[in-house]
Amino acid sequence: MGDGDVYCGPEEGEDLRILSLYGDVSSETATTRPTPRVTTPQETTTPQTTTTPQTTTTPQITTTPTATTDASASYYCTNKPASGVYTIHYEGSAVGGVQVYCDMDTDSGGWIVFQRRTDASLNFYQNHQSYADGFGDINGNFWLGNQLLHDVTSTGQWQLRVDMTDWVGGVAYAQYDVFSIGASPGFRLNVGQYSGTAGDSMTHHNNFGFTTMDYDSDGATGGNCAIWLNGGWWYNACHRCALNGNYLIGGGVTQRDQGLQWVAWKGFEYSLKETEMKIRLLSS
Repeated sequence: MGDGDVYCGPEEGEDLRILSLYGDVSSETATTRPTPRVTTPQETTTPQTTTTPQTTTTPQITTTPTATTDASASYYCTNKPASGVYTIHYEGSAVGGVQVYCDMDTDSGGWIVFQRRTDASLNFYQNHQSYADGFGDINGNFWLGNQLLHDVTSTGQWQLRVDMTDWVGGVAYAQYDVFSIGASPGFRLNVGQYSGTAGDSMTHHNNFGFTTMDYDSDGATGGNCAIWLNGGWWYNACHRCALNGNYLIGGGVTQRDQGLQWVAWKGFEYSLKETEMKIRLLSS
């Protein structure tokens, strides 16, 4: 394997099952197939586990507004007084709009947050429909939903920002001046020019569809990257970044390819402590 090759699976002759065995790392195990319950803000957002994922219910986003949701004054995340949950409207949105978390503190604000990882309370090993619909608690750990991302980024030009924190307080970010998601079922990634401090790990995934445990578009031979890496992502046989894998408690240096990884910043053997992905409208 060359220095630029991406490790995705076992070496020739090895049993694929070894990729699920990480007994020395504290994390959600790769063999668990959990699906969150549909929750209200009063209930826990920690998923329950089941051994029959094909019969489980589709998770939903839990929202508890922490700021105004005045629909008449809300269009995307512009001109909001503070960070929090707001109702936004966009072309084609449902009557009454949709609730999103607006980050008004980072780089002059205006960001719609669509992914957040801060702890191990939510399992991101979900199927294609769950990632399309979104799951988790919008005030905590969550994925906003690929369908909503497609709908929103189909209106105007959007930019992407990824904020990351390591286990000793270090921070870095990656920003892309173009971001959009294609239509279902592929939800193909489109990113533009990179800037930032974390290094460019997302361009490697450009023009690839979103792979999950039950929908494979990663281009890898011999298996499914979402199963190997325990979470849905725009894999390209397999990754230079992957932020939806198992959350490894204690993090830091860990098993190769496992956890929350941004290879250009920390390499293939480091799992991040916190990540947040967000988009902002540049022009309509």
